[in-house]
Amino acid sequence: MSLRAVLADFYAQYGRHYFARYDYEDVSSDGAKGMMAELRANLPAAGSLVLGNADMVVQESGDFSYTDPVDGSFTSGQGLYVRLENGSRFVFRLSGTGSQGATIRLYAEQYHATQVDLDPQQALGPLLQAALAVAKLQEYTGRDAPTVIT
Repeated sequence: MSLRAVLADFYAQYGRHYFARYDYEDVSSDGAKGMMAELRANLPAAGSLVLGNADMVVQESGDFSYTDPVDGSFTSGQGLYVRLENGSRFVFRLSGTGSQGATIRLYAEQYHATQVDLDPQQALGPLLQAALAVAKLQEYTGRDAPTVIT
């Protein structure tokens, strides 16, 4: 049995999670910090619709923090997330905010039970566009496309 056949069987039984990471490298530190500050102050509330889209009802949003299960150390401010009732989510993280510029990373994930043969960019397109609009990324950075897509 080929790998393609194994994947097809798996997707037919369980569905498929699509994932993408968009990196916006070497953006203005001030613009990146401004975008994150505005997003943090205006995260969509639970029960609200993302950009009025009835398929994107917010379940939860917030500032990601982490408690290490081994040593109990607590780390906050690790990224801003929006989780939707349909299981989709997007996360913005900021790194490298030195004088030379910053990197903004957008992570997006969405489950499809039956649409398992889509290109990830097609499957995630509406979610990615909504995330970029909510964050006003182009307004703050002047970027209309990521530097790297993984």
